[in-house]
Amino acid sequence: MRTKDTEFPSHLRDEEDFPSDYKERLRRGSAEDRTTINREMIDTFPVRNIGEFVQLLARTYGDRVAIRESPIEGEGDERVLTYDQLAQAVHSRALALLRLGVQHGERIGIVSENSIAALVLKFACLSIGAKVLPWTERIEEAGMTTAEAMERAHVPWLALNKE
Repeated sequence: MRTKDTEFPSHLRDEEDFPSDYKERLRRGSAEDRTTINREMIDTFPVRNIGEFVQLLARTYGDRVAIRESPIEGEGDERVLTYDQLAQAVHSRALALLRLGVQHGERIGIVSENSIAALVLKFACLSIGAKVLPWTERIEEAGMTTAEAMERAHVPWLALNKE
């Protein structure tokens, strides 16, 4: 949903900026034609990574609810984050990852149940260009230690959810 105050990068183009026959070329064109059209369409997307997407959602939807997390087995209250809060949390976690030394392109194994904290961490990793690898505690069932599996998969970082 576009609003007047939403800022889109200058590379964003509207559908009328494409050749009039682009839909037909996608359906019936050569593989090279389809690849060219797909690249042109991808280049019009207003964001380059999940961090920018979360920021765009925050600018667009602000104080609307982005995520609800039910309490675990009746413990505590429902946790709710607005789009603004989600963007702030992702940005804060991304800065923390950078301060720890996580670099663009590095792999981060994440062991976690589904939670807001895990989602924020995954978004933060992706926003700085790190690669998220869902990690399972069942590694040991496969006859490896976690350290051996991390070395084998070239994973220098492992994040564990506190819960």
